[in-house]
Amino acid sequence: MRDIEIREVHADDALLGTCGVFPLDARTWELRKMYLHARSRGRGVGRRLLDAAVAWARDHGAARLVLDTTHPMTQAIAFYESHGFVRDDAQVRGRRCHRGYVRALAP
Repeated sequence: MRDIEIREVHADDALLGTCGVFPLDARTWELRKMYLHARSRGRGVGRRLLDAAVAWARDHGAARLVLDTTHPMTQAIAFYESHGFVRDDAQVRGRRCHRGYVRALAP
């Protein structure tokens, strides 16, 4: 069975954000379903989720993390780019996605 990790952040019994990572191959993991509730944006929740996803993938042998998204997700795109992701449209896997990104993970 393949490893998968899903993280959630809660405050006062409310879900603030979630994300998951999934192995595409032994060295490449995909960041999936990273969502933040509007009230949690700008409070470091996204950074904590991303840090947890990166740590999990790295601990399980990942050399890079990839994702795909859509053009209208401008805030998400800015977040990913500010956290080391570089555009690579070869990473587009979703039917509705238009942009792909990759981030190398240091050992």
